[in-house]
Amino acid sequence: MVGSWLGNRTNRAQAGHLASVPLPEGAGVLGCRVLDPQNQPVPDAEFLVTDAAGRRVVGGELDPFGSFLVTVPAGEYRLAVSAEGHAPYRANVTVPANEVAALGDVTLNTAQPPALPAPGDWEIEPTHSSIGFTARHIGMARVRG
Repeated sequence: MVGSWLGNRTNRAQAGHLASVPLPEGAGVLGCRVLDPQNQPVPDAEFLVTDAAGRRVVGGELDPFGSFLVTVPAGEYRLAVSAEGHAPYRANVTVPANEVAALGDVTLNTAQPPALPAPGDWEIEPTHSSIGFTARHIGMARVRG
């Protein structure tokens, strides 16, 4: 009896950690881990999955380990991952039905800062200009002003 039970555990582990999670009919799983050039999770990174027509399917923030895992209908998608101070990552992804489309580790390279404008007097056009900010409150909510 114990040998049979251990055999079942081994088979389940070999099938992958998602083998016991039921998927909706015609759905697949998309996921990856986002790292910086030093192989550390990128803080405050966000992902966006869009369909072939450019419509948002799902998006959000990564977990504390720099990963995300989402269930989407099987099909072709465009994945965009971005974080402040990093060059964005974009990829086309095919998600098969009842399978995991794991992209593995994705590295976001450090973005080059924009060139500074030439010194001098600048005229600001009030009708086409605005000043705004976004602050994170306890890392969970965004406050805009």
